[in-house]
Amino acid sequence: MPAANQSFMNKILFLLSIIIVSTIWPHQEGDNWIKMLGNVIVISSCYIVIYFFLLNFYSEVLRVTTKVFFIVLFILSFIIITKIVLSYTARDLLPLVPFVIIPVIIRTFYDSRLALFIYLVTILMSAFFVPDPFEFVFINTLSGVIALLTLTNTFRKARIFLTAMIVVLNYSVI
Repeated sequence: MPAANQSFMNKILFLLSIIIVSTIWPHQEGDNWIKMLGNVIVISSCYIVIYFFLLNFYSEVLRVTTKVFFIVLFILSFIIITKIVLSYTARDLLPLVPFVIIPVIIRTFYDSRLALFIYLVTILMSAFFVPDPFEFVFINTLSGVIALLTLTNTFRKARIFLTAMIVVLNYSVI
């Protein structure tokens, strides 16, 4: 696929993701168009930061549309899971959403820096949904960083198991 088509497809993927997140974003009964526009600006800002991060540091990712689709789909899936868990269940079940799998999987395919960046942006966008956003961001940021620090060799199954155990211990202690 020519570079112009890939760039266009990547921008379409980001735009579709912004639209999807904007539609599931928490709305209240009396929200006016200015508040909704502010929500779209916040969401768009997050995706623009991701796009420029990829453009500046991981341009090879932007050259392959499936790689961009993988990252955008990962972000979207966890935001949607967060919304579903908070909409249909008690908020006590939110810690059961495995956010820490984001840096583990992305680290497996790419590297730690990209994994941490995508993880932090996903956590920050998801924090707009949760009742205690500071606590949510704090716990998940610590858990994600610990997962990345303990996950040095992803080809050893014992190392992945050790990472999972350390993350569970971290969640329990916090």
